[in-house]
Amino acid sequence: MDRTAWIVVTICVVLLLAWQPLMDRLYPTPEPRPVREEVETKEVSKAESEGVVADDTISEGEVPTLTASSEMLIQGDLSSAREFVLENTQLRVVLTTLGGGIDKIELKEHYVEDEEGDPIILHGINKVPVLNLQGIDWTDGYTVVPYEVIKANSSEVVFKRKLHKGGYIVRTFTLDPENEYLVNVDQKIVNDSGELLVLGPGRMDTGVAEPIYGRADERTHLSVGWKDSSEEFNIDKITAFDGFKPLGITISHGKTVITSPADRPLLWSVTKSQFFSLVVDFSEGGQVTNLRGTQVELPHLRSKNEKIPDGIRATVQFGGLKVKPSESLEQRMVLFAGPTYDEVMTDLNKKEVMEHGYFGFVSRPLLLFMNAIYKVVGNYGWAIVIMTIIIKLVLWYPQTKANLSMKKMQVVAPIMKEMQEKFKDKPDKLQQEMMKLYKDYGVNPVGGCLPILLQMPIFIGFYWMLLRAIELRHEGWIWWVSDLSKPDTIAYLPLPILGDFPINPLPILMAASMFLSFQMTPKPQGVDNPAQHIFKFMPIIFLIFCYNFASALSLYWTVQNLLGIVQMYFNLKIPMPTPEELKAKAEEKKKVREALQAKAGPGMGAPAKKARGPRTQKRKKR
Repeated sequence: MDRTAWIVVTICVVLLLAWQPLMDRLYPTPEPRPVREEVETKEVSKAESEGVVADDTISEGEVPTLTASSEMLIQGDLSSAREFVLENTQLRVVLTTLGGGIDKIELKEHYVEDEEGDPIILHGINKVPVLNLQGIDWTDGYTVVPYEVIKANSSEVVFKRKLHKGGYIVRTFTLDPENEYLVNVDQKIVNDSGELLVLGPGRMDTGVAEPIYGRADERTHLSVGWKDSSEEFNIDKITAFDGFKPLGITISHGKTVITSPADRPLLWSVTKSQFFSLVVDFSEGGQVTNLRGTQVELPHLRSKNEKIPDGIRATVQFGGLKVKPSESLEQRMVLFAGPTYDEVMTDLNKKEVMEHGYFGFVSRPLLLFMNAIYKVVGNYGWAIVIMTIIIKLVLWYPQTKANLSMKKMQVVAPIMKEMQEKFKDKPDKLQQEMMKLYKDYGVNPVGGCLPILLQMPIFIGFYWMLLRAIELRHEGWIWWVSDLSKPDTIAYLPLPILGDFPINPLPILMAASMFLSFQMTPKPQGVDNPAQHIFKFMPIIFLIFCYNFASALSLYWTVQNLLGIVQMYFNLKIPMPTPEELKAKAEEKKKVREALQAKAGPGMGAPAKKARGPRTQKRKKR
């Protein structure tokens, strides 16, 4: 590249790296209002708690924002809430009488940092329980209502709540005997009165998508999704709330609430982070009409000098229910809480949670292939290296053909240069002569791009696969790569404005290998080829966009580049043909092709024209 190009590239790199810190300085996030540590509570008498106290502060259609200072009322005293635990080898489920739901779920075999750290806690917000039922009794508004315990042992916990209008709700929680990540919830609404029991529209909390580590870079992985009666899976990221605001100028506002269509009953919903999910299945009589996702601040996860993390609180809606006198209505919900392994999600018929994207036809086979290799070698880093080698061997032949095509372009480059000078004022004539040149010498000008077109779907499939592959979490490779699902940071470099800048060796090696590969690639001299100018910037572009990606992705692309350099080395040893040899070979192929067409008859060449018989004559008579 010339001096001007290097200056432009340097400016672009500096702007890309400094953009976010600069925006944070120019448009700082306002300090949040002081928050109280506990949710506001309301003392009620025993008689009132058996019924409910009306909450007139929340209208029928309003969804309150959930923060530590939320005005959502909790009927009863937080200190009086009783907790019960259901436990197996995978889960420790803490149930609470406050809301008659799940306070939190501990994943016993998954840890925040390593096996000696704290276990992963799902729904760690600990303010409103998962499966908390709101609004169903008309007078209770959207509140957290206390339940009583009628049975609790190691295999099941049963809560009961009396309804103000008569009757009661019984909720039975059990752990699934076959899948240890499942919690079964059987709900029965009993009408023991002599009148028709009419229950108003209600909501139920299905969890909060929140960061596991409490880091800012986790935010983009938070999402809420659902599958409805249309059998279509929909998902919204937390970025849906942000809108588009370049340089602080509001171009478009983000969503205030994420909603599913109200006319399509939900089959199941999910709140998820990068590797863990809460999935609630309503398909067995849940009668859920739609989902609502609202942005929620998580001040308890705030770290020093960082913005307050946010998440997505999901609630599902259901219409009015009617229960005849002396009858009951039974419903079942199944909650999955755990890691999003592809095999587990497929068994549950919820593989959409994996978010393989449009390239799922590539990423899913790659994941299965990687896991199969891992079972043999016992290390995911080496599994990726071996898989990359196998993929390269599959693409070896088309890449060799592409390298030879580029060498042919070098041979005809002087002739192309003469044409460009001769017809520089006649672009149409130049194009005709160039096409004739390609045909006479058997040169394909885009032949060198074919391997890249083949590799890009694999690269994108790899990206989506590695982005969600929990198998790589806490899996190391060589000495400095401790977690293939995160960047391979070895140190931090203090820089002005940028702050502590991470040093990630694998993306740097990836960019260096791309640059070396580009330098070795045959290039026509003296010919203006716009594609070549674009390829000059590819190492820098990939370095910027892949710098903070999972180190597994950088590992794949680096090994791919190194193998490409080895292949290019051997391809360059093939003798360069002369223009006469290229032309003679093209003529020979043309003669062979014409001979084959003549031997095969009209079917192999241009279709023979059919004679127009009587029909043509009739038209003439007319």
